[in-house]
Amino acid sequence: MSKIEEDFFWSACYTSQEAPLTGQRPDDQSHLPDAERGASSPVLTSGSRIQAHNRGGVETMRKLIVLSFITLDGVMQGPGGPTEDTSGNFMYGGWTVPYFDDFLGKTMAEQMSRPFDLLLGRKTFEIFASYWPHQGDENVINKATKYVASNTLTKHEWKKSVFLKGDVVEEIKKLKQQDGPELQVHGSGNLIQTLMEHDLVDEFWFKIFPITIGKGKRLFDNGTIPASFILTESKTSPLGVIIASFKRAGDVKTGSFA
Repeated sequence: MSKIEEDFFWSACYTSQEAPLTGQRPDDQSHLPDAERGASSPVLTSGSRIQAHNRGGVETMRKLIVLSFITLDGVMQGPGGPTEDTSGNFMYGGWTVPYFDDFLGKTMAEQMSRPFDLLLGRKTFEIFASYWPHQGDENVINKATKYVASNTLTKHEWKKSVFLKGDVVEEIKKLKQQDGPELQVHGSGNLIQTLMEHDLVDEFWFKIFPITIGKGKRLFDNGTIPASFILTESKTSPLGVIIASFKRAGDVKTGSFA
C-alpha cells in the first residue's frame, strides 16, 4: 500500500470532527481540541430522472458519487479514530481500523486513479485542508477542484477551492450540467442527506464493514427517499469488508405474491 493510499484512507475516514489547519495527519490526535464539534442539459428533476433511468438512456453530464464507510447497520460515525466524533456519547470510533488491509488500499487506489473533483461539506473540507495542501501540488487531491457546501466558510487559501453560494441544491444541479470529471463526495454526512433528499446522487460506492454498532450517525437518515438501485460491482476483502457499488435505477417497484 502506497503512502498516498494510506493517507487518503485516513483523511477520508475523518469525516465529522473539526481539525485545525496544522498540516498534521488526520490520525495524529495530539492537536485535537477538547471540545466536541459536534444528464443532459437541462437539469433533470427527480421525476424526469426516474423516467430517464427507466428508459435506460438520459444521464446527467457529471455523475455525483457518494463514497462511504458504513457498518452493517448503516452507521457512518467515527470510522477513523476513537476521538474523531464522540457526539451523542459515541464510544466506538475507529471501527474501520482493524479491517484495513492491502485489498482495501488497492480498491481505494483504483477509485482515486480516475479523474474526479470533490464535493464536500464544511467539516470534511476543513479536515482535508488540514493535511493535503502540505503534500505537494501533484497529488490527486490537490489537483482536484474542491467544491464546498457551507453557509459559514466562504474562502480558503487551499488552491482550487470553490465555495458554493446561495441555494446549494441549485448550485450542485448546475455543476452536474457542466462538462468535467465525476463529483466525488467523501464524509460530509449532513451534505449527503441534502443530496439524497433532492435525488442528486447517481451512485453509491460503499465499504461495508462486518460489524453492527446499534447507535450513531447513519448514512441513510432523514434525507432518504424511496429509490431503487442496480448493483454494478461487488467484491469482498479477506477480512470481510464488502466493497459494493450501486447505480441509481428509478422508482421503487412493488408487487404481490397473492
